[in-house]
Amino acid sequence: MPEKLPEMTVILSRLEKLEKESRRLKRGGATCLLVAACVALMAQARTNRTVEAEKFVLHDAAGNVKGVWSVGAWEGQPFPALVLNDAAGKPQVLLMGGAGSVSPSLGVTYNGESSSLSESGLHVFGKNAHATVFASEGIANVEVSGRDGFKTTMGSTQLQVINSGEMRETSAASIVLFGKEGKVLWSVP
Repeated sequence: MPEKLPEMTVILSRLEKLEKESRRLKRGGATCLLVAACVALMAQARTNRTVEAEKFVLHDAAGNVKGVWSVGAWEGQPFPALVLNDAAGKPQVLLMGGAGSVSPSLGVTYNGESSSLSESGLHVFGKNAHATVFASEGIANVEVSGRDGFKTTMGSTQLQVINSGEMRETSAASIVLFGKEGKVLWSVP
């Protein structure tokens, strides 16, 4: 019997080795099966879902409204609008689609001053002054006005003839200076 003892040791070590390999194969097979099941479940998930709403409201961590994406109405026509607020909750950036007679526009407001860009022009408004670059319906001009009430228009503009009251359009090569009451002080040509 002592002769069979070394042989038994070899058999037991081989058996132990086979059992370890069997456990590894079972674990590997179970892992592969789990991964395959996860992939199959993820493949079934719909990725093209649609979210529909009339309004999306963006809040910060404290619950303050920081932006609103909604559909508004102008002259009975719906238009999309995105409004982003500043730290105080006041509208600071406005992106608006067109509706009725209103054209699409982008506006920025800060500290009582604002700028807007639309299909008809660029408008910059300070607290007591403004500048406009305008081009629409055959009229193109640059207009600047100050806090003192005076205004200068370079380019075509509509003027009312004092004697007849009729409206006339100046050429694109004209410059018109207006007084505080809106009366023409000087014009060329």
